[in-house]
Amino acid sequence: MNEPPSFLAPDASGSNTASQVTISHSNNPAKSTFATDLPGDEHPNDASPLDGTTRPITFQDRARGVWANCTLSEFSGSLGDLGTLLPILVSLSIKGQISLRASLIFGGLYNIITGLMFGIPMCVQPMKAIAAVALTSNMPQNQIVTAGFSVSAIILVLGITGTLRVLNLVIPLPIVRGIQFGTGLTLISNGVLTIQKSDAWQFAGHAWLDNYFVAILAFLVVLLSWNGRKNPSAVILFAVGIIISAIKIWGLHLGGKTMPDPTPAFGFPRPVVPSGDDFKEGFLNAGLGQLPLTALNSVIAVSQLANDLFPKMPRPVASVTRVSIGVGLMNIVGMWFGSMPFCHGSGGLAAQYRFGARTGVSMYLLGFLKLLLGLIFGSTLLALFSLIPNSILGVMLVAAGVEIILITRDLGTRDTTARIGGGRGGYQVYDGRRGIVDDNFAIMVLTGCGTSFWKNDGVGFCIGLVASIALWVARCAGAGDQEVVGARTWYQGAYGAARRDVASKWVEIRGGEKVARGEMPKGQEAYREDTRLSSIAV
Repeated sequence: MNEPPSFLAPDASGSNTASQVTISHSNNPAKSTFATDLPGDEHPNDASPLDGTTRPITFQDRARGVWANCTLSEFSGSLGDLGTLLPILVSLSIKGQISLRASLIFGGLYNIITGLMFGIPMCVQPMKAIAAVALTSNMPQNQIVTAGFSVSAIILVLGITGTLRVLNLVIPLPIVRGIQFGTGLTLISNGVLTIQKSDAWQFAGHAWLDNYFVAILAFLVVLLSWNGRKNPSAVILFAVGIIISAIKIWGLHLGGKTMPDPTPAFGFPRPVVPSGDDFKEGFLNAGLGQLPLTALNSVIAVSQLANDLFPKMPRPVASVTRVSIGVGLMNIVGMWFGSMPFCHGSGGLAAQYRFGARTGVSMYLLGFLKLLLGLIFGSTLLALFSLIPNSILGVMLVAAGVEIILITRDLGTRDTTARIGGGRGGYQVYDGRRGIVDDNFAIMVLTGCGTSFWKNDGVGFCIGLVASIALWVARCAGAGDQEVVGARTWYQGAYGAARRDVASKWVEIRGGEKVARGEMPKGQEAYREDTRLSSIAV
C-alpha cells in the first residue's frame, strides 16, 4: 500500500521510485544537569558554567547567566504577546468578569515559573475560547474561572499519564504545521481588524493619536528591526502606546468616570468560592470548547514550535509532558482569586521570539513587571491599558502571525523530509516518489484555513485528518503491491512506537526515582526513543 501523505516525503534527489524505506533517529541527545528536569526531558536552560567545565550548575552560575541575558532584546521580546493579552484582559475586566489585579499577579507568577521550567520565552496567554464565550454570553466570574480550572485539570491528567505524548507521536506533522499556520492566519486577521478599529485616516481632535499613520509608523519600526541582532521594537511600541494612553487620560481626560485614573492602591485579590453548578456550567459552556484548543495548540503545537525556533538546543526543547504539566498547574491556584484562565500558545511563543526574546530571562522580566503592577496598582490600570492605540496592538499581532507562518514553510519544499509519527520523536522516512510533499503542503493549508476560519483548532484538526486520509486513499487506487509495504511501515514506525511509549513512561519515572536515591547515575534513567527502533528496511 502507498504510505499516508502526512508521514512520508521524497528524498532530495526527487526520484519517483524507491525500493527501500529507511527509518533513522539521532542517537546523541544531550542531557541537562538541572534539578528541574523531568525524566526523559533534555533541554538547556538560561545559564551555564562560565568556566567551560561540565560541573553541575550552581546558583551563582544561574544568577550570572540571568544577569548576562538582561538585555534590551529580552525585555522587548517579553512584551511581544501584549497584542493578544491586553484586549482580552481589558474586555473581561471592564465587565467585572475577572479580577485585573489577580490576573496580573498570577500571570506574573506563571511567567516566572515558566521561565524557570523551560529556559526559553514560553508565553503565558489567555484561554481564548473561554474568553470568547465569556464575552458573548456575559458569563459570570465563577464560571469563567471554573472553566479554566477544569481544562487545566484534564490536561494535567493527560500529560502525567503520557496520553498527550502518545498523541504527539501519531498526529501527522502537516496537521501540526496546519494548526500553526491557522494560528498565524488568525493573528494576522485579528491584527488587521484591530487596526481597523482605529480612527482610519482622520486627524481631527485626538484622532491623530490612533490612526492608520500610527500603524504605518509602527510597521516601519518592526520591519527595521526584523533581522537585527538586537530587536527593541516591542519596547519602542509599548512605550509609545503607554505615552499616548497617558496623554489621553491626563491630557484629554478620556478615561471616563467608570475607569479611575491609575493610582497606587496596594492590595491582594479577594478569594472566590465557586459552587458545584459553577463547575458544571463553566466546563460545559466554555471549557469543553477550550479543551481541544489547549491540547493541540497550547501543548502539541507549542512543543513542535520550540524545536523549530531553537534548532541548536537538544531535543525536545520543551517536551509535550513538561508543557502539559505546566498548563495543568497554571489555573489550580489562580482560579480561587478570580484570575483569568491562562495557558501556553504557539502564537505567543512566536511573538516573543520575533520581538527579540531568546531565553527564560524575558519571562522573569515580564513576570516581575506584572507582579509589581498587580500588587501596587491593581485594577486602577484598566484605563491605561484600555487606551493603548489599537493601531499599535494590531501591528504587534500581525508581526506575530507572520513569524509563526514562516515556521511552516518547510513543508513547501521538494527536499523536505517528513517523519513517521509527526516528526517529534518519530523516525525519519525517506521516500523517492514525487507528490507526497505537495500533499503534505495541501493538508497543512486545509488544516490552517479550517483552524482560522472557524476559530477552532479542533475543527482544523478534523479537516486535516480527513484530507490526509482522502489523499492517501486517492494514491492507493493505483499503487499496486506497494500499498502493503507503506501501511506496514507506517504502522510499525508510528503506532508501534506509540504503544510502547505508555509502558516506557513508567520506566522513566522509576529511573528518575533511582537517580534521586543515588542508585543510578543521572543520564541513564531516561527512556530514549532512539533505542526503540533503530532501522527498518523493506
